[in-house]
Amino acid sequence: MTMKLRRTAGALALIFVAACPAVALACATCGCSLSTEAAMGYSDAPGWRASLEFDFINQNQYRTGTHSISSADVAAINDAGGSQKVEKQTINRYTTLGLNYIPTADWNLSLFVPYISRSHTTYGQATNPLTADMISGASVSSLGDIRFIASYQGLLKDPVRK
Repeated sequence: MTMKLRRTAGALALIFVAACPAVALACATCGCSLSTEAAMGYSDAPGWRASLEFDFINQNQYRTGTHSISSADVAAINDAGGSQKVEKQTINRYTTLGLNYIPTADWNLSLFVPYISRSHTTYGQATNPLTADMISGASVSSLGDIRFIASYQGLLKDPVRK
């Protein structure tokens, strides 16, 4: 296979993969303040790094299968004698300060300090029609769980690093 043919085949494969939709599943209960460092790649250059990350999650839509449903659809469960809590909206805001020190290419030391702000509104176990006077809510803001992570990458086989 010639070099030009390999590049063309590689480009076509990349376009095909990027154009094909994929099914993705996620929990949307409260969000999460986990590190995205693994998805962004690890650095092996020694030194200090600082990061500031902000995540915003607005949960204001009921989902079933592949489509959305209304709050009234959920309240209809209660109309039929059920006992379903009817949520209105949950907003999660995560601001995370990260400090990272890499003493050698094999070691990575990270400290993450998240500040979490969350507001939640609900209709409670309401029946139809849903009205504004049924809404109750709460908000909380506080320091999240501080994490210290020590990573060792010395077991990775990379001829460039050794």
